[in-house]
Amino acid sequence: MYTAAGNFAVVLQKIGADESFYDTIDHLTDAIAAGKYPSPPARNLGFLFKGKPNRPELVAFVKFVLNEGQKYVDENGYIALSKQKIAEELRKVN
Repeated sequence: MYTAAGNFAVVLQKIGADESFYDTIDHLTDAIAAGKYPSPPARNLGFLFKGKPNRPELVAFVKFVLNEGQKYVDENGYIALSKQKIAEELRKVN
């Protein structure tokens, strides 16, 4: 369906059933965690190191973030990593 908006034509499209996850915050966060929400605005955050971190305090910090630190993610407005993603990232510092 097209509609006129000043000098612009706007295409209106219905949201498909597989994209209908905006009704509750729980459905939205589940969709983001499953990778269904577009990037951006949903994207992974991470650390950038020059090579594999070898300083013990850096390795300990990354392990903390990937383990105990995950319990603080939701209350700060982020989406927790999946167990698979955590395991993948931990292999990079072990």
